[in-house]
Amino acid sequence: MPIIKSDFFPPLHFRNAHMSTIYRPLFMKVKHQYKRVRVDTWDGDFIDLDFSKVGSSVLVLLIHGLEGSSASKYMLSASKELNAAGYDAVCFNLRGCSGEDNRLLSTYHSGKTDDVDFIVSYISKNYSYDKIFMVGYSLGGNLTLKYLGEYAYQISDKIIGGVAVSVPIHLESSSRQMALLKNKIYMEEFLKTLRLKVL
Repeated sequence: MPIIKSDFFPPLHFRNAHMSTIYRPLFMKVKHQYKRVRVDTWDGDFIDLDFSKVGSSVLVLLIHGLEGSSASKYMLSASKELNAAGYDAVCFNLRGCSGEDNRLLSTYHSGKTDDVDFIVSYISKNYSYDKIFMVGYSLGGNLTLKYLGEYAYQISDKIIGGVAVSVPIHLESSSRQMALLKNKIYMEEFLKTLRLKVL
């Protein structure tokens, strides 16, 4: 695949990486409504899906990043924009991220594509969408790319493509960067909820 050079040039206040990162969570208000569907998994646990429908034959499956959820502002914004463009959206809350503790201790991670395959299969069998498009953010982007690669020869023919946004391609160097003093505020944000889950 060719690497396409972007001609995008951000406004002055978004040329700072920290401002670009914190602007939406701190300063934007996003209201959007979902309808939750709880899906029981093959191993005795559950996964919560939050649907946002406008009656489309195309569904966009959104997968959040580390310690995100359907309530994350980027997920709310994406769902709202997709609906405005005429597409149905569903937010896949990874295990332990839907606001309620899961039944099992096992949780999500950047390589756990069996849950992704389970949800894609569930949606394909239980909903009448002609096409399904996947969008993953950060860790959800890892899951999207890994799933599309691993399941390439057995994937549902309803899956027409995927997009991965801001993916930590090399996890070890990504975690070293997160541990730097300049990124302490982000690391603490992740650890705040992760510590509670571990306890």
